[in-house]
Amino acid sequence: MSSTSPSVPNPPPVATPLRVDEVDRVPHTARARDLAQRCDEDDGRACWLLASAYERGTEGLEYDEASARRLYRRACRRVGVGCTDAARLHEDQRVPYLERGCEAGDQRSCQEWADAVPDSDEAKRQGCNAGWLEACTEPLEGCNGTLADCMERIEDLATSQPDEANQLARLTCNSERTAGCVLHGGILMDRDPAAAQIAYQWACGSGRVEGCEKLRNFELSDTERLNVERRIAALTAGAAASAAADED
Repeated sequence: MSSTSPSVPNPPPVATPLRVDEVDRVPHTARARDLAQRCDEDDGRACWLLASAYERGTEGLEYDEASARRLYRRACRRVGVGCTDAARLHEDQRVPYLERGCEAGDQRSCQEWADAVPDSDEAKRQGCNAGWLEACTEPLEGCNGTLADCMERIEDLATSQPDEANQLARLTCNSERTAGCVLHGGILMDRDPAAAQIAYQWACGSGRVEGCEKLRNFELSDTERLNVERRIAALTAGAAASAAADED
């Protein structure tokens, strides 16, 4: 008679933690409830604003650094806004957060990333494109100096010698190098508006809110205009975050 091994019951399934929505974390009477609702709907900027409220103890919330950290990380992952704050509150992960924010197009993240890793050519390139002249140390053929030197010359010549300024500006603004695109767009507006629009698009794409704002003056499709406004909102939120941190 064959013997059979006693059956061993399967282990009980591991309980999956229930997701706690942000709207369930805030007091029902708090003005932050609307921000929490929007954050739960994957509005990254709302997550950043809610994180700021937790960190500053505003919008009816008490100071809660853990919640601020969590929400800054969430905002950073979603849209890049909040990466500089996540970097500020996670010193051991500062560089990765700044790199993530820069890749998402946040101007301040690019600048701080370039400052944090001065030996990184990529960080310097991104910081320069985002408008931080201190990172524009690349020697530029045809400018008799660095990219930063060239941009200063363009500004000096823009009014008195616009043709020469335009020639120099071409060297600082293209699909790969966008540091001078806001300057170039301004020079091109009267002579070639279509080319100016392209320059501003490159600037906007690299995280320059000035370039995005200039695009408002052009004829855009409804989808293009919505994307520009979203871009401006995200970049403006990042600048506001940095300003608030500087005040503290």
